[in-house]
Amino acid sequence: MDNFNRSRAQKQAEAEIERLAFYDPLTGLPNRRLLYDRLHQAVVANARAANHGAALFIDLDNFKALNDTKGHNQGDLLLVEVARRLEACVREGDTVARLGGDEFVVILNGLNGDAAQASAQTKMVGGKILAAIGRPYLLHGYEHHCSASMGIGLFRDPDTTVEELLKCIDTALYQAKRNGRNGMQFYDPAMQQALEPKPRWRAICAERWRKTVSYCITSPKSTKTAAPSVPKC
Repeated sequence: MDNFNRSRAQKQAEAEIERLAFYDPLTGLPNRRLLYDRLHQAVVANARAANHGAALFIDLDNFKALNDTKGHNQGDLLLVEVARRLEACVREGDTVARLGGDEFVVILNGLNGDAAQASAQTKMVGGKILAAIGRPYLLHGYEHHCSASMGIGLFRDPDTTVEELLKCIDTALYQAKRNGRNGMQFYDPAMQQALEPKPRWRAICAERWRKTVSYCITSPKSTKTAAPSVPKC
């Protein structure tokens, strides 16, 4: 009997270690570490089945205001309820994870092989999620209203990396917030180009900086040591 109890206690301890390593202690959702693994598996599985997958990056709008005005306990209650609503919006086999703070990622698997159809399927789920998050919350007697912004990326290429995919949906999320929040935005490569300085201007800035530094070092008129000013580009 003692051996049985020890074995059961050991299994319970191992399960607890795994839970702490791979799951968010507040919401019970997969954490960042497990999310990376699930995303990698999704890329491989959907490519093998000639399906599309989708990653939805969800960020609660103005979450900091709730923490600042009502306290972190109310904020935690909201995060737990949002997690439950997200899980209710997806199918078995999909993933809802908490990336950290008020950020969540949803992975949709087995979408249509046609990109237009897959986009339509994803948009439908995204709309369902935004509507669910937008319903009122009762937090210890306090009624709270919340909205969210969402960045979306479709994937099918087996060579897509998790880092690339997360960068894409983060860029789309940023654009969704710039568009006024409480909405969704699919990733478009043009977004990333718009956020990055043009190569020509980077070269001009570098050349101006080199000339400024060179002048400060070699000018015989200079008697004081001073840092060169950053050129305006």
